[in-house]
Amino acid sequence: VGNGTVTLGADITLPGDFTRVDNTFNYTFDGNHKTITIDGGKHALFFTLGYNSVIKNLTTAGSIVGGSSADGVTVFANGLYGTIQDCTNDADITVSKAMNIAAAPFAKAMNHGVISNCVNNGDITVTCDATAANYNAYVGGIVARVNPSGVDGSLTAPAIHIVNCTNNGAVSNDGGQCVAGIVGWPGQEKPITDIMTKNCPNKGNITIRNEIAM
Repeated sequence: VGNGTVTLGADITLPGDFTRVDNTFNYTFDGNHKTITIDGGKHALFFTLGYNSVIKNLTTAGSIVGGSSADGVTVFANGLYGTIQDCTNDADITVSKAMNIAAAPFAKAMNHGVISNCVNNGDITVTCDATAANYNAYVGGIVARVNPSGVDGSLTAPAIHIVNCTNNGAVSNDGGQCVAGIVGWPGQEKPITDIMTKNCPNKGNITIRNEIAM
């Protein structure tokens, strides 16, 4: 309530059709070193994490399963403007017949903010629908795309920092455009003060077919 903190009191399991937070979340969610297991989920826990949001001390497990869609396939958030810190993802992401998909554990699009001290152990497997006219896919072990913008759609954002994060999961993109251990697509040229990726090793296998690995 207000500018308060939501604290997870116990390990919980969510069904695949759970209701996510669809409005912009601008509070602190403290995972309290507990685990949220998602049983074949279709979308992220949060739609948009706003400028004042902090997600911390949370482990996610289970699986996210996506199909033919232009939406993002991710565990934590579609859009990130705030902070994710000290979190671990153990959930696997699998997408089949993908068309114009962005897939990654922590954010579909990182528009602003910080991801720090986070680890991905889940495998990410995307198979594109080669019969479709547009079947691009952007796949990353931490973030799918860096897309600097304001929450109002303006092309301004002070900083995007990904620091002390590790990807251990296998990342595979069959037929898509870009795949990487940390950020699948580094973004387009936009007015931005600072983009920084620091101390972020990739230890997972990377596989890409039909396009160029980044």
